[in-house]
Amino acid sequence: MSRRFGLALSGGGARGFAHIGVLRALHQRLRPDFISATSMGAVIAALYAARLDVAWVELVARDFANRGLRIFWDWKLPKGGLSSGRHLEEFLRHHLGDAKFSDLKIPIAVTATDIHKGTPVVLRDGDLVSALCASFAVPGLLTPVARRVAGEELLLVDGGVSNPLPADLSRQAGCGVLLAVSANPSYAHPSTDPRQLSTTELTIRSFYIMQKFIATQHLQPQDTLIELNLKDCPFLDFGRLDFLMEQGHLQTGNAIPALEARMRAEPASRPPFWKRISDLFRFRKG
Repeated sequence: MSRRFGLALSGGGARGFAHIGVLRALHQRLRPDFISATSMGAVIAALYAARLDVAWVELVARDFANRGLRIFWDWKLPKGGLSSGRHLEEFLRHHLGDAKFSDLKIPIAVTATDIHKGTPVVLRDGDLVSALCASFAVPGLLTPVARRVAGEELLLVDGGVSNPLPADLSRQAGCGVLLAVSANPSYAHPSTDPRQLSTTELTIRSFYIMQKFIATQHLQPQDTLIELNLKDCPFLDFGRLDFLMEQGHLQTGNAIPALEARMRAEPASRPPFWKRISDLFRFRKG
């Protein structure tokens, strides 16, 4: 491996705003060389990679939070979800324009899910905003997004369905030290007796438990995992931006000294020339 630092970010809806605090904690001391992310984590990763300006990412997040659920609202109920995602795409294009992955200051890869084949899809080239919309297409809430990948027309939904914490992509990019941050509930210390949960709450909790199990399959023992404790912040509660960013910052700050020590101990050897050229084409072409 090489002395490269990789960051993997989960989704989590509004809870994903905590990733802004994660990046704020890392920015001055341990800036990532590569970010792999999904859903809201993908949006935050792309905004950060576009300018490497955490303050600007926070301003964009405040714009998002101020719009709240209106960002998902459609006057006509579309087929395949409660929202077509049109307003979300307009919002992202307002801030990111027609940027491509190749325009970013650090490389990122985002995940989506092929709803036809039921397989994870990695997006890392071409139009950035359409990739983010696909990664964020929460089933039932947003309609699937059509996107051409490797010459094939795919119908994509939220990457969290198949790869909710894509640490494997940062590892494939040659990162020897890896931090994976989950904004999803871990239920390690549940605050509510499951017997008191409503049908909806039970369904949501079951989904998060499934995501946690999938996420662990992509982690290795040497990886650092932070499962953010965000209390009971709901998936669509966009009014708690400051609390979420603060928690992401505080809880990540505690892990930085150990990560810095890992980076110092990691060999600085570079991969062979042929491997570097191969990776360059792979991440540019997808």
